[in-house]
Amino acid sequence: MMNNFKSARKCIIMRLCAVFLSVLVLLQASGCGIIEDILRPAATAENAGGATGSELATPSEAPELSPFPELTEAEKQFWKQAEKLLDYYEDVALGSEYGDADGKVHKWKETIKLYVAASTEYGKYKDFYTKYIDRLNAIEGFPGIVFTDDAENASLTLKFVSAEELRDEIGAGKDQAYGFARISWYNSSGEIFKGNIYIVREEDSSEADVKHTLVEETAQATGLMNDSYRYENSIFYQGYSTVDKLSEEDRILLRMHYSEYLRGGIDGAQVREIVTKLANS
Repeated sequence: MMNNFKSARKCIIMRLCAVFLSVLVLLQASGCGIIEDILRPAATAENAGGATGSELATPSEAPELSPFPELTEAEKQFWKQAEKLLDYYEDVALGSEYGDADGKVHKWKETIKLYVAASTEYGKYKDFYTKYIDRLNAIEGFPGIVFTDDAENASLTLKFVSAEELRDEIGAGKDQAYGFARISWYNSSGEIFKGNIYIVREEDSSEADVKHTLVEETAQATGLMNDSYRYENSIFYQGYSTVDKLSEEDRILLRMHYSEYLRGGIDGAQVREIVTKLANS
């Protein structure tokens, strides 16, 4: 009697395990983000005044490249411009100044819900920042940013802090910075799902620094997390800068990054192959 009970219990346990594994496989195959977190932790990248670092999980296989449709003449001209900026794109979108980067494309797919934490500082820059967000939203392919008062359900949060608070946030040993951005993404798809931006208050910087940092860190929170010395008029310029507008090169990079052809999760070699084919189609 006891042996039969043990055998029955063992059989039930084995069946439950089989059912559980089957559910996991089905969810993983469907691309469920929750399962992605359980089976393969999401990666995180940080940017502090142009410095990036990352904690990377095991990289997944890059997605297959899609066939290209017929391009209009205007589209062909755009991709010829983009081809000339490939090295710059790799610097800014795929590189990392601190730590290691996986060298893959990370981008938002869903509309970004931006919550700006309550601050007397923000009132002075609200009009400037709102107009800048409108310009970002005009970038072709970009999923858009909408402001929200719901902090809990926001996907991106912006907060004004003191210089000391920022140092506490980014840790000792990093260069003095006036801003900091952190994003998290799913390794399998490269999709960004969460982000934080910190801006040092004017009392610890300057009005010009605040405007520049709002522009730079927000753009970098879209997935272009690194800086470069290639273009001094770019918001991604590595050296000290107070540029507070997107340059022509910046707009090309952002449009290129959010093109339907550059899927999240592809690497530098695939980016170069795609852009070259589009530019010479």
